[in-house]
Amino acid sequence: MKRINGNDLSVTQKLQDFYNFSNVSMTHYAITMEKLRLLDWLLNPEPTISFNRLANRIYLNADWNYRIQLGAWLIFEVYQWLDESAYPRIWHDRWLKRYATALVKRQWGSNVKKFQGIQTLGGVVLNGQILYDEATEEMKELEGILHSDYQEPPRIFIG
Repeated sequence: MKRINGNDLSVTQKLQDFYNFSNVSMTHYAITMEKLRLLDWLLNPEPTISFNRLANRIYLNADWNYRIQLGAWLIFEVYQWLDESAYPRIWHDRWLKRYATALVKRQWGSNVKKFQGIQTLGGVVLNGQILYDEATEEMKELEGILHSDYQEPPRIFIG
């Protein structure tokens, strides 16, 4: 027998007194921790960041004395507008050309719809509604390609 704090207890007696965690539901603990995280998120929000495009400056709205310490790293993911005179290949993107063509075709169909049924000098009757519908379908297809091939997958935030 081992003597613990003046009491004689065997190891088996001590283990029997130990709380059995396998029979305990963790639901109450998980809900309490979620509530504490929510309160922390509400009472201590993350600093907001704003960008002024005209001044080309980033503004960090935070309490510099409390939230950000000296020597801390600030990392930003930024996108830059490209100068078309420096990068003329911007306009040679196949998707952009097809989408611009579909926009012009839709506008042309919209204009021709106003004069539906009028015969041209060569005897051709233009149907603006068909042009408009074709262009709308092309634009939907191209927008689907844009979302599937060019767009980053959405980031999933948990917490």
